[in-house]
Amino acid sequence: MSELVTNKITPGTGSSDTVTLGDSGDTFSIPSGATIANSGTATGFLPAAGTSGNVLTSNGSSWASAAGGGAWNLLQTITASNSATIEFTSNIDSTYKTYAIQGSGVTVTSTGNIYVTTGTGSTPTYSTANHYHVDYSNMSSTNYGGFGYGNNADPVLLSDVGVGSGQCAGFNLYIHDPANSTLQTVMSSQGVAMKNGNTNIGRGDMVTVYPQTTAVTAIKFWPAGGTIGVGTFKLYGIS
Repeated sequence: MSELVTNKITPGTGSSDTVTLGDSGDTFSIPSGATIANSGTATGFLPAAGTSGNVLTSNGSSWASAAGGGAWNLLQTITASNSATIEFTSNIDSTYKTYAIQGSGVTVTSTGNIYVTTGTGSTPTYSTANHYHVDYSNMSSTNYGGFGYGNNADPVLLSDVGVGSGQCAGFNLYIHDPANSTLQTVMSSQGVAMKNGNTNIGRGDMVTVYPQTTAVTAIKFWPAGGTIGVGTFKLYGIS
């Protein structure tokens, strides 16, 4: 074995030629501590890693266009403070097929239901039409109950949310294909709340259909009485 010591390798017939290192099947070993510094263009390698914080997935020859899989993209946060209503009046459009609204640490100032409804238009008009297939359940130490509504203009998101010390509610609500004006908008949710002075747990399992073929642009929440005391409401677009 011999060693070639040089500072530069130049093609014999000019700079536009190609220098070939070895033959197919050969291996070039880069020892520990050595550095390859590229100031030109490299081909045949994966491209640069992109923006800091990105999660990238290789398709074998490049980075996949949908690197990292799906994601919940935070669009808006509303913090309740003795609020009569919580309204998302922007960011719900054709950008995403499914939107999610997450409520956490939600309290009310008067025991009762929390309702949800849909709105249309740039300055939303909220639906007074009946929504279909709304149901929820509750449980205590001695019994379990389920409730359903065939028609209800004010779908119940959570039932009988309590006002006792430390009591609160949380939920995930999904709005499916709201911008499609040829289909009715479908919503579903799961949530839980303490109710009736810690004697019951209310589990809100809601499935509801906005029965008009109009693009939904807004979502509104409100309590049966009093206000929404505190709570964080976050709107996500799911990709």
